[in-house]
Amino acid sequence: MKKQIFLLLSVLVLSFAVGLLPCAAQGDAYVKFDTDEVALKEGSVTMSGHFTNSGDSGVTVVNAKLDVTINDDDGVLIWYDEGEFENLSVYVPVDEPVYFSFTFENDDCPDYDGVIHWSVNNIIAWQ
Repeated sequence: MKKQIFLLLSVLVLSFAVGLLPCAAQGDAYVKFDTDEVALKEGSVTMSGHFTNSGDSGVTVVNAKLDVTINDDDGVLIWYDEGEFENLSVYVPVDEPVYFSFTFENDDCPDYDGVIHWSVNNIIAWQ
C-alpha cells in the first residue's frame, strides 16, 4: 500500500514538474469592439471605435468579422456591408481601451453627409 501511495505521489509531482497538469489556472479573456463613429464616404465606410478586454490577462486580437448597417434619420437603409479582417496583431491589455478603425473599400458605397444611424455587429478572435 505504501508503495502505491509513493508511486502515485511521484507521478503527480512529476506531472506538475513537466507541465502535464497546470499549476495555476489560466485567466479568461473577453474582448469586444465598440463602435464610436461611422463615416460613409464615396467608395468606403469606416468604423472607428475601441477594443476592450474584461479578462484578467492581455491578449492579441488576430481576426475580426464585422457587418455594418447604416440608415438615414428616417430609418431608410443607405448601406450595408460586411467583411473579415485578418492578421491584425492588436494587443489589448486588461481594462484599457485600444482605439482602432476598420474600413470597407467598396466602389458602390455612396457618399452621404446627412444624419446616419448605424448598427455594427462583430466577432473578434484573439490569442
